[in-house]
Amino acid sequence: MKFFRSRKEDTTSGVGDKAAGWIASGILKLQRNWVKGMEKLFSKLSPASTKVVLVIAFLFAAGYCTMMVAYSFGKTATVMLKQVNGVQPVAIGKTVPDLPPGVPAFIKRMERFKHYLDSLSKTGDGRKIRDSLLFRRPGLLDSIQRIERIYCEK
Repeated sequence: MKFFRSRKEDTTSGVGDKAAGWIASGILKLQRNWVKGMEKLFSKLSPASTKVVLVIAFLFAAGYCTMMVAYSFGKTATVMLKQVNGVQPVAIGKTVPDLPPGVPAFIKRMERFKHYLDSLSKTGDGRKIRDSLLFRRPGLLDSIQRIERIYCEK
């Protein structure tokens, strides 16, 4: 019957298998070293003191887990009721102050950008975005003002 024939699988190992082997052997080595260290540490203790150490470790772990569960229930109500204000981009519905006709498109874009920066500074999250933008591009506002000054001189 065909169903019970043994099929030979490709036994060549690729790069991924080698990397997985290195990772697995590293984890096993780390586990062996951990066990050796714990054996050295606890071999010096008597059985009664070993039990005391384990009970203390258990109590600390149980207390920590209980504290995390209690804090998670306490914070859930405040987090769920907190309103999050979103920053709406200028291009979606906010009007930019009207400029006289004949103003080039790049001047209009700069005015929209300045209006966008002003609208960002009205909220806390918007201020963070504005500050990070101006921190990454330190001469941005100066460049915009120079371009506008050059355009106005013409």
